[in-house]
Amino acid sequence: MIYISIIITTYNRKEILRDNLYFYAEYFKSNSDTEVIIADDNSIDGTAEMVRQEFPWVKFIQNKGIRGYSTNLQNAICQSRGEYFINLSDDDRLIEPQYIDDVIHLLKNDIGASMFFARQEIESGTVVARNNYNFKPIYDNISFLKEWFDFRDYIGFSTFIFQKNIFVECNAFTTTLPYVYAPDWTAILKCAILSKKIYFVDKYVYRWKNTNINQISKQHRGNMLLEVFNYISSPYEVNKLALSIGVEDQFINSWNNKEVNYLLEAIKSNYHISKSNELFNKIFQNIKFEKFNNIFIYGGGDAGAELRKFFDKELIKYEIVDDMREIHGYISFENFINKVSSNDLVIIATFKYRLLHLMYKKIRNFCDVEIIDLLQNDQFIFDINGEFSE
Repeated sequence: MIYISIIITTYNRKEILRDNLYFYAEYFKSNSDTEVIIADDNSIDGTAEMVRQEFPWVKFIQNKGIRGYSTNLQNAICQSRGEYFINLSDDDRLIEPQYIDDVIHLLKNDIGASMFFARQEIESGTVVARNNYNFKPIYDNISFLKEWFDFRDYIGFSTFIFQKNIFVECNAFTTTLPYVYAPDWTAILKCAILSKKIYFVDKYVYRWKNTNINQISKQHRGNMLLEVFNYISSPYEVNKLALSIGVEDQFINSWNNKEVNYLLEAIKSNYHISKSNELFNKIFQNIKFEKFNNIFIYGGGDAGAELRKFFDKELIKYEIVDDMREIHGYISFENFINKVSSNDLVIIATFKYRLLHLMYKKIRNFCDVEIIDLLQNDQFIFDINGEFSE
């Protein structure tokens, strides 16, 4: 019996895919409880020949024409034999394949879960980040939605193992709004709504490469209209599905309000990230970095990653502080408090006002130090052309 189908979506990444398949072969080639499916979106780099010649144990599906990620995955799901499936990207890696066997063991013991998920690592250049969020071992649909705002930044789509019939039933990747290029979060939420039990496996199982902050989304970050459609699809689809199955109106309305507030900040943050180099040049053009003993970047997210690249290019030395991520080379907030002095500079690396307020407050509670933030004094506003002006 096939319990879990491991679906790897790919397009023109033959060599990276080959490396991953050789890694996975040790674990899945002879595993009768799993199947590995390559869903190829009509690659023209020899992917088909490579897979068929070197990995005949893999099921290979190739689209006729480029269909896009969502359609490519859904096509593979329809042809899969497993009761559950996991979707892996061709350029990332399931670093703990034992995770699949762990879930199969739980399924054989009939724990009644519709979804499983685990921890992921995020690789940015030479830095690999881990989070230490305190997930619950088991969620139902409502508790998952309630805690969504706390853990959403620490989960990854490719750690989720979905029950296939629920994924299909809720049309997880189908969105009503146009221009939705990243339906992963919507799919997770829609499946969660229909799930009575969601099981968390406390392991770091997947490494996501964030070197270029996702090439597809980066193309859209400077277009706020496309970003609005993309982000707003999540609460829109969740609201529609939740009300159709009788989730309490008051709860889902409150959830949607909170989600929309978060997403509006995310849209603005993404715009700033798309313009980060010119923004950083303006912020730091008159700063005399040499007068500070130490420079700390507080924040290991996307804004922090862009700021690190900027400082590396300018040969500015810094240390990185983060609350939730365990990262080699980073220092914890507790160690930062013990180390920081009044002659140091702290740069709060976020473009989100809610986080900015919390981070300011946290620093001021412990130390008196010079602080720069990336949104200081509303220094940058949008003109009618969508560009920054002072």
